Amino acid sequence: VIASEPADNQLHLSTVAESCKLVQFTLAQQFGLRTVSSTVSSAFPTMQDLEERYELIRRTGASSVVVVGSGAAMDLAKALPFER
Repeated sequence: VIASEPADNQLHLSTVAESCKLVQFTLAQQFGLRTVSSTVSSAFPTMQDLEERYELIRRTGASSVVVVGSGAAMDLAKALPFER
């Protein structure tokens, strides 16, 4: 589960955090899936962000990515390579 974390909007932060918890709960309880959280804290994902998330995917053996939040998290998730 990749979330965004903008530093300038506290209301948005709590909403994203609550949404992430709900998504993780639903994936675990309803579908029996294991989840790992990751947060993007910049407005634009960097190559380092991409490399860190790819390494997390590789280490955990993830087959899917769920995104909650803003465009930065969405952009990062779209750039992640998955073997098909």
